[in-house]
Amino acid sequence: MKSFVAIFFLAAVALAHEGPCIELYDVSDLVAAAQDFPPAGEDAKEGIDIVEALKAGVPDVKWGEEAEIRSNAGLLEVRAPREAQERVRVVLESLRANRATMIQVEAKLVEIDLEDRASVLKHAGVSVSKEGVDGAHCRAALTPLQAQILLARVGHESKGNWLLSAPRLTVFHAQRASITIASQTAYIQDYETHVEVRRDAVLQSAVAPCSVTDPVIGVFTDGLVLDLRAIRSADGRMRLAGMAKTSSLLGLESLPIPLPDGNTATIEMPHAAMEELTFNVDLADGETLLLLGGVRRDGRAAMWLVTPTMLDEKQR
Repeated sequence: MKSFVAIFFLAAVALAHEGPCIELYDVSDLVAAAQDFPPAGEDAKEGIDIVEALKAGVPDVKWGEEAEIRSNAGLLEVRAPREAQERVRVVLESLRANRATMIQVEAKLVEIDLEDRASVLKHAGVSVSKEGVDGAHCRAALTPLQAQILLARVGHESKGNWLLSAPRLTVFHAQRASITIASQTAYIQDYETHVEVRRDAVLQSAVAPCSVTDPVIGVFTDGLVLDLRAIRSADGRMRLAGMAKTSSLLGLESLPIPLPDGNTATIEMPHAAMEELTFNVDLADGETLLLLGGVRRDGRAAMWLVTPTMLDEKQR
């Protein structure tokens, strides 16, 4: 009996220390993840990088040496030790659980006078040194009480401070979405010349070709864009990552240019101020992300108050 136990123990030890094995995983449901909705003009990326997600989820394995992942049409071939294979299964289960998570993001946009900004932040308890306000930009996590005080002070300080918009987005875990509040201005950015051959309406015959010059119209987008992802972490916290963009048209400068036919035309060159504020902030339940920056041509600053909330099954 003792010899049988010893043999069994030795076999178990050998099995635990054996080399890499190959496992196949069907991940077609994860590859076909929710589509991203980036700002206009940017390409949407569908799905997630399963290979990179697994490597990040199992970081202590030497990928490319003792372990390897191959992906083909929704099927993963993983060559790794058995212990690593177990962690791969855990990571895939976590990805599937998060994929069904839906998050509601409320983004309040406030325009505030620069002279009122310091007072508003002070009353809300946002410390310049502690929260990283550099005089022009700010990224800070606010408690629910701080967010309420800040909004109340915005309305109290000056009649010029007002809530511009408060849209809500419902997104899946790690899905990219954007909010754009902007206006567009058309301007003549160039001219193009081409040759046309026209027909005489009476004689129904072609006449001599003529040179035709047409304006090329450009469009400048003046406004604000909030581009973000809401990511639920394993500890229940919410991470907001993305960028807040501000573009402000300062004016159009008229410039004369010569045309091929010897005439002169006028084009317009936009002068603009553009700013980008990136963020990657972890928030506890109920906290609000404050984004402050983007001074516009009228001397006012844009303030975003972004609050993510995970939805339960009844709220979906």
